[in-house]
Amino acid sequence: MLTKAMRKYVISEDKSGYTNAHQTTYKYRLENYTKQALEDLAFLAEKLPEEQLEKVFNAKTLTPFFNSLFRLKIEAADHKDWLQKKKELKPRRDRLLKLSGAVLRIVGDGRFAVVLLPESLRFELDKMNPSVENLRTVFYTSMQEQEREEE
Repeated sequence: MLTKAMRKYVISEDKSGYTNAHQTTYKYRLENYTKQALEDLAFLAEKLPEEQLEKVFNAKTLTPFFNSLFRLKIEAADHKDWLQKKKELKPRRDRLLKLSGAVLRIVGDGRFAVVLLPESLRFELDKMNPSVENLRTVFYTSMQEQEREEE
């Protein structure tokens, strides 16, 4: 997806050596290419046969992506520093909270779990739901905390 020049631009932390026009062009292309790539991946996930899906969309290939996508590491010297950095990361936290909610709505849907489980284990679904409920509780509690922070 990325050209060598685009990859070099992304790696550059301070973007020195890039004119404003180049930066604007790269930002526009990166956003559009990324959106198109995600649309293409969704299309492939819907249309490829299972044997190809297993080779492309599996834990080994997707885990690094998910780790990068959901990364939220706050390195701090002490609690006061941690609180300050947490505030600075608010836009990222907000985005990840919304994204986590979207994932939970899909994975936490009982109809999804029923389809995954073999018939012999479906009686276990009720026992498994508390973990899904715990995740939902974390999500909704975080949403409420976010609202209180904004007040």
